[in-house]
Amino acid sequence: MADRERGTAKTASVWLTPPVRRPDPPGLSRDRIVRTAVELLGAEGLQALSMHRVAAALGAGHMSLYWHLTSSPA
Repeated sequence: MADRERGTAKTASVWLTPPVRRPDPPGLSRDRIVRTAVELLGAEGLQALSMHRVAAALGAGHMSLYWHLTSSPA
């Protein structure tokens, strides 16, 4: 607040600031997701394969899988 009164506060436009990519949660990666999906496919067949099932096997939320699989590789 003191900075604001003196006119020295540093501000940046959110439109000009590059987005921050969050690091992957520990243990969850594109490779691990794909390996788990292939293992489930072999063990339970195509009918049982879903994002919810893969996420459950990984102990993760299904929406986090979409983040890893739809974003471009780093």
